[in-house]
Amino acid sequence: MDEFCGETFWNSSLSWNTTEPDFTECFQKTVLVWIPCVFLWIFTPFEIYHMVENKNRNIPWNYLNISKLAVTLILTSLTCIDALALKKIVAQKLVYNVEISTPIIKIATLILASALVAFNRKHGVRTSGVQFIYWLLQALCGIPEFRSEIANDHYNTSYLAFYPLVLVMLLLNCFVDKPAEYSRCPNLNHPCPEEGAGFLSRMLFQWFDVMAIKGFRRSLKTEDLWSLRHGDFANEVYTKFDTYWQKSVTKSSV
Repeated sequence: MDEFCGETFWNSSLSWNTTEPDFTECFQKTVLVWIPCVFLWIFTPFEIYHMVENKNRNIPWNYLNISKLAVTLILTSLTCIDALALKKIVAQKLVYNVEISTPIIKIATLILASALVAFNRKHGVRTSGVQFIYWLLQALCGIPEFRSEIANDHYNTSYLAFYPLVLVMLLLNCFVDKPAEYSRCPNLNHPCPEEGAGFLSRMLFQWFDVMAIKGFRRSLKTEDLWSLRHGDFANEVYTKFDTYWQKSVTKSSV
């Protein structure tokens, strides 16, 4: 890895045995960049499966999904600018593999993230856990490099613009998109708020706060209860159950 970066990959004196710990530049450009990228590429098939199985289609363009797409494209452009600037440097000095591979990985991953935003809108996916975690990892893994750039006398202007935009994307992914224009699910008089809750709201069980507060203030009544989620309807559950039941019956009869 030292030859890949042209410098030390890990330095205990810099990262551990010091009053001002920091990671080496090699560690920042490899591990901290690759972790979010690898995560997104690994979990993209699950995201695609979720899109295909989703019963909603065509979320209208709105400020949220347009902002997500625009910011992601800006991040891609900033990374491309860095890559083009590197092309000029190659002719002047020795450039190590990490300087070439890391921008390529980042550009490919950001293009994938842009595509997921567009296809999620088309397939009616209002919130994405995969994308939220990806941007969360980007934000966490980017802290050391952003700190290093701030502490450095020679600022990397592009990254000083890149990292705040990553935080913007993380914030945007905390919100849920508008309902889809077309849905194969029946309309309900009292739908469960979990259906329209964002990923973060589901993880924190925040969508249930309204019911909890109402139950704290007074006794709950039947009309206070929400309808079942579409995925919990008998016709939905039975179809899946019957599929596995028939397989089990077939195996037992052999």
